[in-house]
Amino acid sequence: MAKLNIRDLRPGMKLADDVVGNNGRLLLVKGSIFDEKQLRVLNIWGVTEVDIQGVDKGDVEEAIRAELDDEVLAVCESHVRSIFGAVGLDDEFTAELFRVSVQWYARMIQGGIPLQNGAHHTTREQISIVADACIETTVPSMTKIISKGQKVISLPAAYFRIVEALKNPYCSSGYLANIIDKDIGLSARLLKVVNSPVYGLSKRVDSIARSITIVGFKELSELVLGVSVVGMFSSACTNVLNMRDFWKHSLSCGIVAKILASHRPGVSEERMFVAGMLHDIGRLTMLMTFPGSLGSVIQLARDNTFPLHEVELTQFGFTHADIGGELLRGWRLPSALVDVIRHHHTPALAENPREASLLCVADCMVTAFQFGSSGNSYLPHVTNEVWESLGMPLSVLDTVRNQAERQLSETVRAFFE
Repeated sequence: MAKLNIRDLRPGMKLADDVVGNNGRLLLVKGSIFDEKQLRVLNIWGVTEVDIQGVDKGDVEEAIRAELDDEVLAVCESHVRSIFGAVGLDDEFTAELFRVSVQWYARMIQGGIPLQNGAHHTTREQISIVADACIETTVPSMTKIISKGQKVISLPAAYFRIVEALKNPYCSSGYLANIIDKDIGLSARLLKVVNSPVYGLSKRVDSIARSITIVGFKELSELVLGVSVVGMFSSACTNVLNMRDFWKHSLSCGIVAKILASHRPGVSEERMFVAGMLHDIGRLTMLMTFPGSLGSVIQLARDNTFPLHEVELTQFGFTHADIGGELLRGWRLPSALVDVIRHHHTPALAENPREASLLCVADCMVTAFQFGSSGNSYLPHVTNEVWESLGMPLSVLDTVRNQAERQLSETVRAFFE
């Protein structure tokens, strides 16, 4: 008997145990023989692994690797090791993420898609020039960065009117829709997002009022904030970071966080999507206020194979997560969202460590798969304790990656086109 990822199941295999969904519903009984229809059922219900009779997991893994060219695997292993940097493979989570990443890159190459150096779109030379030209004489304080950032990032009036309206217990979706409809650019972007694969709707939504019922009252202000910030800076010109790569990383993190949340009953999928979108807003604020200082730490992190947030802490005494948390608190966002963004690199310190851990894992996965880049070239370390706090099987990593990849390109277009 072996516990197999549903990706490795084949028609004719026999269940060694009952299969139960995340909500406790019995989906398939022990002894069932798989066919294509049953495999689709497992995908729909978010099942990532099952026990199979008469199968050895080692043989399955060997068969998977046999489908991939040895030279291609060697190239991909080297590539993934360069992304992992100083992170070892002793923990079960990082070892599984490494395996999934290598096989995914190998399948891409064999499918004719070359490796992308997504984490290095901005060269060391470009960053060095900016850092030398713009470097501040003293290390900027967090107070100074936030103060300047609040002036640079000017949120639309509609956002603040929505925040005030939501304080009224009698506020209706029609009233909120009227506020958003007056901002044509904002309403258009919101409709694009709601109709993107993130929400997986079977029919297109053409009204803001209907969008509000789908998103939910509580999540609306957060989504408006995320959409507004992306819209303001999606085309910003900077030599330190490629903004399309930056937002691709942020959107990918939101998508992965939302999918992971779907495997944890009780966690708001919408809040985790917005948290992923905004998790690096502190770094965006640093970029817009003190680009020279940010360029210097990016260069230092790359030269020494360190995750960027660790270098921020040693050089500044705080990280982009600290800045982001304070900025969002000043904008009066819900404390739960502020907390998860402030602690996405330090989940154990969060008031809700499970949601912070979920965002931490999402950020790590997106970095490993190089879905865009926010300036960090190397994998942030995720301990087994962080992973285990989510209570998910390791098989979910490959399933989530596959789902996120399908959603990503269309969602990016919804924001940028």
